[in-house]
Amino acid sequence: MNMYEPIPMHKTHFRRLELLGDSILKVLITDILFEMFIDESESKLVRRRDRLVSPSICNNIACQLGLQTLVLGEQTNSVLSDAVQAVIGAIYIDSEKDMIACRNWIQEQWSPYLEKERHRKQPVKRMAPTPLMVQLRAQKRCGGFLFPALLN
Repeated sequence: MNMYEPIPMHKTHFRRLELLGDSILKVLITDILFEMFIDESESKLVRRRDRLVSPSICNNIACQLGLQTLVLGEQTNSVLSDAVQAVIGAIYIDSEKDMIACRNWIQEQWSPYLEKERHRKQPVKRMAPTPLMVQLRAQKRCGGFLFPALLN
């Protein structure tokens, strides 16, 4: 049997491998970014990680690997992205749960995206104020109490 021949797999098994691969991908990309950007805040690392594990990047990886020729049925970006995550889960299981093998594979496949991320300037992204934050600021400026009903 050819290694790249489609193998019939029950949908549940695929979904389980996808879940495992998704978790491993997030942990290992976070670890790689943690080492690459030692002075960055948690929020900036999360934004970088979210970009790198996005369905769009995973879909690109799937196409680079030729997974679109192996996936049976509908081949949406989501399905191909899921397929990459399932491959990562399968590598983990097949390597007898060797996270280093997974990390090496991910670093190799994601290297152009990691390099692009290395040179990306992070824009300052301010969080939109929540209604509570607006109320707190107004209360502070006015010298009033936030919860006057509690004082009665």
